[in-house]
Amino acid sequence: MRLFTVVIACSIALAAAQEVTDLTGPGWTISNTNGSMRLAAAMPAYALEVLHASGRVANPLERYNELELRWTTKETWTFQRTFNVSAALLNHTAVDLLMTGVDTVADIFVDNVKLASVANAHREYRLPVKAALNGTAGEHMLKIVISPAPDAAQASAAAYPYKVPGLTQPGGMSYYNFIRKPASDFGWDWGPAFAPSGLYGIVELQAYDTAIITAATANQTHNANGTVVVDFTAWLTSPSPATEKGVLTVAAPHNVNWTASAPVSFGVSNETSMTVQMLLDQGTFDLWWPVGYGAQPLYNFTFSYAPANGTSNSTALRTLGLRKLELVRDPIGDAFSQGVGWETMYFQCNGVPIFAKGANSVPVDIFHSRATPTALRAMVATAVAANMNMLRVWGGGMYYPDAFYDACDAAGILVWQEAMFACSLYPSDAAFLDSVSKEITYQVRRLDHHASIAIWGGNNEIEVAFGWFPDSRDPDKARLYAADYNQLFVETVRGALVAVHPTANFVDSSPSNGVYSTSPYSKRWGIDGSDPKMGDTHFYNYGSDCTDVRLYPRSKFVSEFGTQSFTSFSVLRNVTAPSDWSYDSDMSNYRQRHDNGNPQLVAQMARAFKVPDAKAATASNAAQAGAFERFIYLTQVTQSRCYQAAISYWRRIKTEPDARTMGVLYWQLNDIWQGVSWSSVNYGGKWKLLMYAAKNFFNPLLVSAEYLNATATATAYITSDVPAPITGNLTWELVAWNATDGPAANRTSAFSVARLGSQQVLAQDMQQLLRDNNLDPATLPNYFLHLYARAGVPAAMRAATAGSRALGSTAEDPILESTWDVFPVPIKDAPVPTNASITWANFVNQSDSVATFDVSSNVVAPYVQLDSTLPGRFSDNAFTMLPWQNKTVQFVGEGPFSLADLQRSLSVLSIADTLPTAQLRDLSLPNLTTYQPASQLDLQSVFTGKKTGDPMALLGSSGIVPRVSSCAATPNPCPAGNATTSA
Repeated sequence: MRLFTVVIACSIALAAAQEVTDLTGPGWTISNTNGSMRLAAAMPAYALEVLHASGRVANPLERYNELELRWTTKETWTFQRTFNVSAALLNHTAVDLLMTGVDTVADIFVDNVKLASVANAHREYRLPVKAALNGTAGEHMLKIVISPAPDAAQASAAAYPYKVPGLTQPGGMSYYNFIRKPASDFGWDWGPAFAPSGLYGIVELQAYDTAIITAATANQTHNANGTVVVDFTAWLTSPSPATEKGVLTVAAPHNVNWTASAPVSFGVSNETSMTVQMLLDQGTFDLWWPVGYGAQPLYNFTFSYAPANGTSNSTALRTLGLRKLELVRDPIGDAFSQGVGWETMYFQCNGVPIFAKGANSVPVDIFHSRATPTALRAMVATAVAANMNMLRVWGGGMYYPDAFYDACDAAGILVWQEAMFACSLYPSDAAFLDSVSKEITYQVRRLDHHASIAIWGGNNEIEVAFGWFPDSRDPDKARLYAADYNQLFVETVRGALVAVHPTANFVDSSPSNGVYSTSPYSKRWGIDGSDPKMGDTHFYNYGSDCTDVRLYPRSKFVSEFGTQSFTSFSVLRNVTAPSDWSYDSDMSNYRQRHDNGNPQLVAQMARAFKVPDAKAATASNAAQAGAFERFIYLTQVTQSRCYQAAISYWRRIKTEPDARTMGVLYWQLNDIWQGVSWSSVNYGGKWKLLMYAAKNFFNPLLVSAEYLNATATATAYITSDVPAPITGNLTWELVAWNATDGPAANRTSAFSVARLGSQQVLAQDMQQLLRDNNLDPATLPNYFLHLYARAGVPAAMRAATAGSRALGSTAEDPILESTWDVFPVPIKDAPVPTNASITWANFVNQSDSVATFDVSSNVVAPYVQLDSTLPGRFSDNAFTMLPWQNKTVQFVGEGPFSLADLQRSLSVLSIADTLPTAQLRDLSLPNLTTYQPASQLDLQSVFTGKKTGDPMALLGSSGIVPRVSSCAATPNPCPAGNATTSA
C-alpha cells in the first residue's frame, strides 16, 4: 500500500500531514453477474477493455465484434479491490473516498456498507468513508457494482411522465438522453455502440483533520491602463466547520509582490469558498496569445490554506495565462427580415481579432480510460502541426482530463468547451437537474482557470433538434419542450457556470442565433438555427458539388462543416478480412453509420474523378486490396478537396462587410474506430489526407482561387492571419498535362496584404492566357494553373512568436508558403498522364526520428500520396508533382528509425493509379445525386439480418430517427445553397 502526497485532479495537492492513498493501478478484480468471469485488472479500465487484455474476448473493433460483444452491455460488472488502512489514518478526523469517472450507474460499497448510489459519469464524488471503516486498521474491501447503462436509460425514459424525443443512430442504442454518460457511447454516425462499464478517473482515500482545498479557479479583469485584477477563488471542505478558521493565501513563487491573503471561516456547511484579489501591474507580466498571434507565457500561482489550529497547509497549484478573451457580437448594417439584423461573432484576444481555425474533437477511444496524458497531448500537438488555433470539445462525448487543457494552454490552442449534451431533447425533473448542476459546477471549477478556454457551450444541436422530431414540431408540445430546454440549459447549465465565472463567454446551443439580451438572458427563438446572419452555423450538404463555393453560406462562424471519407486502408486492413475489401461489402456498409453515406460519397467522387471499381471481388487478395486501397485513397482526396474549397472561401470572405466570417471548426478531428467518418486523423493517430490539406488551408498565408466555367476565369486571393502587414510574391504557372520540361507560361508579381487581411490578387481569363501564348483556347482542358505564394514574416512578429510552428519552422526561417491548383475541367476529363513513376532519393537524417528525402516524378502527377508503415507523419502530402521540380519532404516518426527502415516503408499513389486499366475498371455508377433505396446494402440490414429492401424503411421499423436536413423532412440531399445539420 502506497501512502504519499500527490497532485490530484485540478492540480490540487494535499500537505504531508494529510494522507492520500491512491487506489488506482493493479490489485483490482472485475467479475460479471453470475461470477463466471473473474479477472485481475488495473484501474483505470473498463470491463470490456480488461476482457480483451486478458484474452477472454477478441479485439472489440475487429470486424463485427461490436455485435458479438453486445452481451457485455447487459452484464452487471463488479470492480473490487482490498486495501489496507493504518491506525494513523483512522486517527484523522475525516476520511473520504474521492472518485471521478465512475461510468455510470453504480453502487459503491466499503466492507459491504453502501456509501452511495451514483449515476453521472461526468461528476466527482466525495464520499465520507470513516464510519464504514469502523475504526478497524488493516484490510478492507472497496466494491463498485456497475449496472448496464442502456437498461438504466431505458427504464428512466419509460418512467418519465411524458415522451422526451431522442436520437438513435443506425446501429446504436436508444435513450442516451436519460443518462449522464457520454452520448457517443450509445453509438453515433461516426462510431460504434459499446456503452461500456468502467472506471476512468481517480479512486483515492483522503484523510485530513482541518480544511482542505477541493477546487480553485481564477477570473481575470483586464483594465484599460494595462493592469490586471485576478480574483482567485478557492473552495474548501472542513470536517469541523463550526470551529474551523484559517487564512487563504495566493502567491506566485517567481514574484514576491504577487501575493494576497484573506481570512476563512465556515458556517454550518462543511464547504465554503473564499476569494482573494490580486492586482498585477503593467510591465510585470507578458500576455498570453493564441498560437500564431504571440507567445504563451504561463505563471504559477499557489493557493495555500493555513488553519488557525493546525500545523499543515492544504495547497493547490494553478497555472495561468494572462489574457483578455472576448466574444464579440456587434450589430452589422441595417435590419433585415423578421426584425433581426446581422451580427458579428468572433473571438478577440487582447484586443486583436482572432480567426478561429480548427476542428471538433470527439473522445479518443471507445474506452475513456485511454484518454491518457500522452494521447491528449498528441491530439493537441496534431492540431498545432496543422496550423490550427482552436478545438471544439463536442458535447456528445466527454470532458477531457486536465492534461488536454494544460497542453492547450502551453501550445496556444483555444478551446470551445461544451457541456455534455447533444442532438436530443432532455428531461428536466428535479433529480436530473440537480445532478447536472453538480456536474457543471465541478467541471467549471476544474477547468475555468485555463487560458485556453475561450467559450462554454450549453449543448450541441439541441436547439435545431426541435425540428427533427414529430413531437417537438407539434406547436403545443414544442412549448413544453422549450420550457424544459430553458430550465436545463439556461437556468441550470448557465446558472452553474455564472456562479463560478459571472462573465464567462457562453452560448446555450450550437448552432444558434444568439440572444436578444444577456441580462436577462433571452434567446432568439423561432429562427432557423443555421441562419448565417448571426451566431454560429453547422453546414452539411451531401447532394451538391462541394467545390462550388456558391453552395456555402456567408456565416459569421462555422462551428461544424464536413463530408466523409473511408479510413486509410493501412489502418482498416488490420481489423478486416480480404472478403471485406470492396465498396459494397457488408463490412463497408457496417462501418458506415451515416444514412445513405456510401452512395453520397461515391457520387461526390464521381463529379471529379474516374472511380475505381472496388465492388466485385477479384481473383486474388492482392488485386482486391489494391483496388480497394485506390478507392479509399480517392475518397480521401475528394474529402480534402471539399474542405479546401469551403474553408478557403470562408477564410477569404472575412473582410467582406456582409460576411465577416471569423472562424471555421470542421467536423471532425479524430476517429474513435476504423470506420467511415468525417475525420482528418485515423484511429491510432495516422493522418488522413484531409489533415495534410488542413495544414495548407489553415496556413497563416493562404493563396486560394475560384474558377468560373462561364467565363473561363480564375480569380486568386491572398489571405493572411498574420497580425502585421506582409509582402510577398505570387507566381503562377500555366502547366500542360503532358509537359516534361517546364510550364507553358509563367509570371511572378508582388503583393502586399494588410494585417489580418484578405484580398484579390489575380483575375485571369484562361482562354485569353492561351491566346497570349500562341496556344489554342479550345485546348484549355489540356492545361491547369499552378499558383505559388511566398512571403516573409515581419520582424516584429518573428520576435513575438519565436518557435511557433504556425509562423515558419524556426525563428531563423520565418517563411510562409502556399500553393493552389486551378483545374479548368474535372480531372476525369483532363488528359492526366497514366505512366507516372514517382521515386525518392537523397535521404538525410535530421535526428534519430526525423529525416528528409527528395521526391521526383517523370510526368505531371496530381494528388501524390506518400505512405509509410512507420508510425509518424510527413511534412506535406497529396501534392502536385511537376517533372522539372523535385520536392523535399520531411518525415517525423513517433520513435527512432533508420534511413533504410524509412526507405523500405514508403509507398506512393497518385491519380494515375486510379485510372482505368485492364486490371482496374471504372465503377459503373448509378444516378446517385438523389436518394435511391436500392443503391446500397444498408447498415441496418446487417443489424436486422435483412439483405434487401428500402434501408430507410428498415431504419423506421427499428425505431431509429434518421438525421434530417434543415431544408427537408426526408433524408434527400438538399438543393444547392441550403444548409443541412449533422454531427
